[in-house]
Amino acid sequence: MTYGLNALIDVKNRWSPENTVGMMPGVFEASSSIDPARSDFFLEKAWYLRLDNVSVGYTLPASMLKHKLTSLRIYGAVRNLAVFTPYRGMDPETGTGIGAYPNQSSFAIGLDVKF
Repeated sequence: MTYGLNALIDVKNRWSPENTVGMMPGVFEASSSIDPARSDFFLEKAWYLRLDNVSVGYTLPASMLKHKLTSLRIYGAVRNLAVFTPYRGMDPETGTGIGAYPNQSSFAIGLDVKF
């Protein structure tokens, strides 16, 4: 069914002769007389809110530093921190989700010291 590609675990809940209580359409729906375009089965709310690029930093006041340091800044940044959505599929920006790899999160921390 997935031709060796990534698939959601919901696929296990599809109808088949062995799983007659499955809630997902069967594998052979595409070759049957059922027209998926006329069904609302695959429609769902797909809005999303992405917390994508967050950075925070703090520069210590000069009064806290020794005389050898003129500036000290600590900072951090996060990319693709979170996605809030009722959509049950993969990441909404990944496309159809078939064989796609979800967006990665990345984290960075730093220290900027000036003498």
